[in-house]
Amino acid sequence: MNDGILKKLLFRVFIPGLILLVGGACAGALVIFAPSARRGDQEVAPPLVEVVIVKRTDAVARVEASGVVVPAREVSITPEVSGRIIAV
Repeated sequence: MNDGILKKLLFRVFIPGLILLVGGACAGALVIFAPSARRGDQEVAPPLVEVVIVKRTDAVARVEASGVVVPAREVSITPEVSGRIIAV
């Protein structure tokens, strides 16, 4: 009968207590031995950029592809008045 009580006491009190004690000791060691941050003036390097003067040029883009061209949107143009279009 004593063996059953000691076994229950061991698994319900001592082992969880030992785990908590070891965990607390590890947490305390991390706090005590943590490296301290050094304060001081830090040199901030300016970002490296390249400045280019903008010039207007004509660019030709040639694309060769096969397939079906689908418009992004379709628009129906209808006149508000009847008549002929002479110039655009």
